[in-house]
Amino acid sequence: SLIVSTLRYATKIGYLCVQNTDTMITFEIDTEYIELIKLLKATRIADSGAMAKILVENGEVTRNGELEFRKRAKITKGEIITVLGQSVQVV
Repeated sequence: SLIVSTLRYATKIGYLCVQNTDTMITFEIDTEYIELIKLLKATRIADSGAMAKILVENGEVTRNGELEFRKRAKITKGEIITVLGQSVQVV
C-alpha cells in the first residue's frame, strides 16, 4: 500500500511519515529540517527527484501559502507544503 511503501522509503532516509487523510499528510521529522525536494520524494508526491524539481520550478509548490521556488528550501516543523491540491504538514 502507499502508506507502507512511503514509510519504508521515509525510514531509509531517517524520517517518519504518517498519512492522515486524502488531502493532508502529516510528515514527522527527527532532524532540524528536510529539503523541499526530499520531502516531495519521501511523501511520494513526486516519483523522482527530477519530478520534484520540475514541480518546484513550475510554481506548483506553496510553502505556508506562498509560492516556493527554491528546490532545496529547508522545511522545518510547523510548515505546510501544498502541491497540486495535496498538503503536507511537517511536525
